[in-house]
Amino acid sequence: MTHSSSSGSPFGARASERQQLLTLFDLAHQVTSVLDEDELFEKIRELLGRLIPYDAFAVYLLHPNRPELRIAYPFGYPDGIAENFRLQVGEGIVGTAVAEQRPLLIPDLSVEPRYKNLVPGMRTALVMPLVYKTRVIGALNILSRHPNAFDETDQPLLGQFAAAVGVAL
Repeated sequence: MTHSSSSGSPFGARASERQQLLTLFDLAHQVTSVLDEDELFEKIRELLGRLIPYDAFAVYLLHPNRPELRIAYPFGYPDGIAENFRLQVGEGIVGTAVAEQRPLLIPDLSVEPRYKNLVPGMRTALVMPLVYKTRVIGALNILSRHPNAFDETDQPLLGQFAAAVGVAL
């Protein structure tokens, strides 16, 4: 429960941060305890929604022998898009995040030339590489219909979540 007072105390913000940390701990435990890949992807979808509101998201996985990404699990994507879509490392916002091994926050996709627009109507994206040990194995891509839906405070949350996902995969 979040508490606040009329005196402007930051106690409400601290309670929120504490709740986020507890949620992250719970998420990491749940994600790393799932062994079946399909069940893991469903668990990622469910738990990610508890952490950061989104309209669509995908788990991209890197091909083991080629610099190519495939969508292993789409949510909110149009039917038939994910099955045959391939992305080169360095291509699009997801491929760029993987190539540079860093998160990418795109507050307005309508002015982002690298965006592939697989999900019409999306306005904001946050892409987080998935890393296992020191090797990038893919990325999480979360999308929102609202401009500026994600910000710098979402990056560390998604980063911690992606770290647990990287271990689980």
